[in-house]
Amino acid sequence: MNEALILEKLDNLSSEIQSLKSEVQTLKEAKQAPASSAQPAQPAAAPLLAAFEGKYNEKDLNNLVENLLVGVNDINSMFFKMRAGNELARDIEPIAYQVYPEVIKFCSELEGQVTVDDVVALLRNVITAVPALNESVGYLKAGIELTDDLMPVAQILYPKVITILNEIQLAIEKSNGLIKVAGSAANSAMKISLTDTQAEEIGKIIEGIDFSNIKPVSPIGAVKQLMDKDVQQSLGAAFMVLQAMGACVQAIQKK
Repeated sequence: MNEALILEKLDNLSSEIQSLKSEVQTLKEAKQAPASSAQPAQPAAAPLLAAFEGKYNEKDLNNLVENLLVGVNDINSMFFKMRAGNELARDIEPIAYQVYPEVIKFCSELEGQVTVDDVVALLRNVITAVPALNESVGYLKAGIELTDDLMPVAQILYPKVITILNEIQLAIEKSNGLIKVAGSAANSAMKISLTDTQAEEIGKIIEGIDFSNIKPVSPIGAVKQLMDKDVQQSLGAAFMVLQAMGACVQAIQKK
C-alpha cells in the first residue's frame, strides 16, 4: 500500500467521522422533537450500523462516537503531521540514497578498530562535556556578534592601515642598509651560546667585582698586569672590537 492510498484512506475516515458527527447531531435533534411525529427519519448510516447489530450495545457505540467527535481535531492534526512526515521523507530520500553507501563504507572501515567500551567512553565524555560545549557555543555566538559589530569599523580602518603599511615599507626600503647591519649584529650576538655551567661561572665572577675596594696600580704594576692571561684575553677582545669598528668606519667613508 503506497502513501497516496494511505492518505486517501485517512481522508475518507475523516469524512466519515464528520458524517457521523452530523448524524449524531441529527439523532439528538430527533429525540428532542415531539413524539407526535409519524415515523422518525432513518439516518443514512443505518444500513452500515445494522451489520453490527447485536455485537455492541448502545453504550459502547455512544462512547465510540463521543470519543471520535472529541478527538476530531487531534485526528486531523495527526493526519497533517503524517502528511508533513511523508513529504519530509520524500525530500530526504535522495540524500539518504547518497549518504547510506558512504556510512556503510565508513562503518566497515571502523570494524574491529572501535569497541563498545570506546563508544561508551566517548558518550560519557560527550555527556560530561555538555556544559563546556554550551559555554563554547556561547563564546562562538558572542564572537560572531562581535565580528558583526566590528565589521563596519574594519571597513573604515582597512584603507588607512594599508596606507600606513605602505609608508612603513617605503621607510624600510630606505633604511635597508641599517637593517642589514642590525641584522648582522643580531646574528653575531645569537652565535654566542652559554651553557649553564658557563653562565654560573660568569655570574660568580661578576658578583666578585667590588668597585668600593679598588687598589691603585702603578705604571710598573700595569706592565705586570699585562702579563696576566685574563688581561691579555680581554685586551685581545677589545682590540678585535676596535679592528671591527675601524673596518666599519672605512666602509662608511668609501663612496
